[in-house]
Amino acid sequence: MSKKVQHDYTLHAVKVFISQLQPCLEQDRLASWQSSGCWSLPHSGAGAAFQRVWIQGVVVADGPDIATIDDGTDCIDVSLRAWLKREHNEGLKTGEYVLVIGGLIAKNDRLTIKAHKVVALNGEVDREAVWYLDVMCVNRLRTAI
Repeated sequence: MSKKVQHDYTLHAVKVFISQLQPCLEQDRLASWQSSGCWSLPHSGAGAAFQRVWIQGVVVADGPDIATIDDGTDCIDVSLRAWLKREHNEGLKTGEYVLVIGGLIAKNDRLTIKAHKVVALNGEVDREAVWYLDVMCVNRLRTAI
């Protein structure tokens, strides 16, 4: 059963690899505090609580209102319904490299991102390589706190 969560858009979105989100599913099974929409990354030091995530990757499957994104570490489904309604967009196409920011939702023992912002980054030189370095740098800073 999914609960309506009010996101605080003044909080920054946490840049993560999709594989880093898997422990959040276990947290959801063990705790009820995620009903507030807050999550945390294990072993990531202070300030690791978040409501929204920022991922980048390649669209490996697309549907009318959902897409599967692969960032090279894992895959995750992204719900596009609210974004499509707000942006009057045509959706995503398989093979596009995209940036996705949205709320993390645990549903049916799977994690899904409810997209608030989606940007196609096709044609951006070395965007994927820079993304890996960016996330690794953020992780290093996060664990140093």
